[in-house]
Amino acid sequence: MIYLASPYAHTSYQVRYLRYIQAVKFTAYLLDSGKHVYSPIAHHHAVHNFRQNTPAHYNSYKETDREMVTICDIFAILMLDGWKASVGVADEYEYAKELNKHCITYRYEMCLEAGY
Repeated sequence: MIYLASPYAHTSYQVRYLRYIQAVKFTAYLLDSGKHVYSPIAHHHAVHNFRQNTPAHYNSYKETDREMVTICDIFAILMLDGWKASVGVADEYEYAKELNKHCITYRYEMCLEAGY
């Protein structure tokens, strides 16, 4: 299974929403390509709207995300705008390396080129 890390946090809701849509679209592309994938952004963005008293930042999801990195075979970074500055992506990547996970990157344009 692929763990698909991507940036999310931003002061602008519009940027966070765009990153969510991009993560979901790329997740669909990978699923349709026959890959098994887990995207924490696709999962957490939708669920967060129904949680009570939980801030929308990485620390509130870090434990769950690390558990999912542990379960997955491949750690992938979706290189959206802001991925190099993302605290969450950097933390998850370092954790994946500690676990000796196979690490790869994806360009978002791959799904656009495929018609998504």
